[in-house]
Order: sequence, then C-alpha cells, then structure tokens
Amino acid sequence: MSKLEFEYFEIEDMEFYGDEFEVHLPTINQNDFGGLWGGVMSKTQTDKLRPEHMTIGFEDYRNMTKENQTFIYKALVPAEFYEGEPKVKFTLEKGKYIKFKSLFREHGPAFFQRVYKYMQEENIPFEGWFDFELMYGDFYPDDEDAYCYVCLKIKE
Repeated sequence: MSKLEFEYFEIEDMEFYGDEFEVHLPTINQNDFGGLWGGVMSKTQTDKLRPEHMTIGFEDYRNMTKENQTFIYKALVPAEFYEGEPKVKFTLEKGKYIKFKSLFREHGPAFFQRVYKYMQEENIPFEGWFDFELMYGDFYPDDEDAYCYVCLKIKE
C-alpha cells in the first residue's frame, strides 16, 4: 500500500454551481457519476477553466446513518463558469483544509477509508459531516495519470 501524500491549504469562500443526486453507499457503483458530471460540464465554459481552478465532487453526510447509508453527492464547478440556472448553488467555506493525493483510476471508497483512518490515528481534528474530491481545471478523467484530491476541512 502506498504512503498517503497530503498537504494543507487555505481558501476563501468559493461559490460553486452544479447538480446533485443521492448515493446509497452499498450500491455506490450503480450511480452514474459520469452522467452527472457530463451534464454539469455541458453547462460549463470549459474553455475558460485553467489549471488553478477547482471543480469539486462534494459528499454531504449530514443525513447518513448506519441504517440508511445514504449521502448527497454534488458535482460542482466555479459559479463564474456555469451557464444557465443551476440545480445546486453552494459555497465552500473559508478555512484550512487538508488534501490527500489520489490516482483517479484507483480512486474509490477504500481510499476514503484510508484518509479517515489516518486523520483519526494522527488526531487531526476535522469537520466530519462532509468531504470533497478536488479536481483542478486541467483534470481529464480518461488520462491514465490523472490525480484528484480528497479534502477535509480542519476544525479550528
């Protein structure tokens, strides 16, 4: 198992637009994440995205319990590049975050488990009701060497 690569970063409030759906964790592979992202990206001025711009896959766990095992997944792009009226408007709040580097073709629930285990073992306080996958503006999912990042907000 490879070592977790991570770094801390800070952001100011950032506005995102996009779409969402509910995910049942035991059947996560039956969700059409590609279709959700395809719909969002079809309404995005992708020619204006630069490597430093962030798109995010936001997982909201506020209503998830051991019994229902569901969460809301949001596919989000910077609001300034979205055309039309989005189904979701979201603000990623100012703060200190940690991001863990993940090779996209190997990315999945097992990687998230490693991240959470690491945070607990290292006693790093974090907001536990959400995490997100960060993909920079030059992210291309079919690239064999594409990376995304699993991010958590540090509790202050």
